[in-house]
Order: sequence, then C-alpha cells, then structure tokens
Amino acid sequence: QDALESERILEKEKDELVTFFENATTERVESIKTLDSKVQGFNALVEQDAERIKSFAVLQSLNLAALSLLSGLESRKPLRDELSYLSRWAKDDALIEAVVQSIPKEAAKDGIPSMRELVQRYNTASFEAKRRLLVPEGGGMFEEMVGWMRMRGMLLLSRDENSYPDGDSPEENIPTP
Repeated sequence: QDALESERILEKEKDELVTFFENATTERVESIKTLDSKVQGFNALVEQDAERIKSFAVLQSLNLAALSLLSGLESRKPLRDELSYLSRWAKDDALIEAVVQSIPKEAAKDGIPSMRELVQRYNTASFEAKRRLLVPEGGGMFEEMVGWMRMRGMLLLSRDENSYPDGDSPEENIPTP
C-alpha cells in the first residue's frame, strides 16, 4: 500500500510539474510575443525617424543651396555650382525648376550685375531715353543739340535728388534686398 501511495504522490507531482511547465511555457510564449510586437513597433518608429531625418537633410541642403544662390546673386559670382545642385532637385519640385530655368546661362557662367550696377545702368538708360524724347523729330545734328539743351534745362530746373517723375525712380522699379 505504501508503494501505491508513493506512486500516486509521484503521479500527482508529475502532473503538477507538467501543468507548471505548460503554464510557464505559455507565459513565456506570450511574453515573447509581447516583446516581439514592441520590437516591431520600435522598428517602425526608427524607420519613420530615418525618413524624417532624410527629409530634413534634403530641406537643409536645398536651404543651403538657395542661400548660396542668393549670396551669388548679390556678389556677382558665377552660379554654376548652385544651379547644378538645384537642378538635381528640379525634377521633383516645380518651383525649383522654375527658378533654375529663369536664370540665363550667361548669368550661371559670369554671374549677374550687382544691385548697384543695375541702378547705375537704369539711371544711364533713363537719362538717355529722356534725352532722346526731347530731341525733335527728323534727327540730325541741330535736333540733337536742341535735345541736349532741353535736357540740360530740365536738369537745371530740377536740382533736387528726387527729381524723378512718378514711377520713374530706380528704387521703385528695381527692388532692393
């Protein structure tokens, strides 16, 4: 009878151990599944951060290229490097494409005149246009002299610095940064 009793106890302990290990295995499987889902969530966040960082890097590169282009426009330096960099992004962005296409090839090669040079050109062209308007029809040396005298007279009569007619000032026609 003792042998039967000890066999029952052993069988009971065996069943308890099997149940314990089954429960422990089930708990571990659940905890592994939970950890796996957390790892997948972290991986998704890392991928999102990587995409965001990549887009920030692109924006920063474009910003630097635009600032370099602006600096080049102000300093009359050639714009080849800036335009070639921006043209790589022009396929993806219509605004960048418009900017790149709006700058003539000569400007990319030689740069563009400074604001000071543009104002000086404007003043020279404006003066010459006004002088030509004051020349009587027919042309010739006498008419040119009359136009020159009229222009001189206009200049003497309007000595103040703001002697431009309305809308004719270079500051109004050429925006300054």
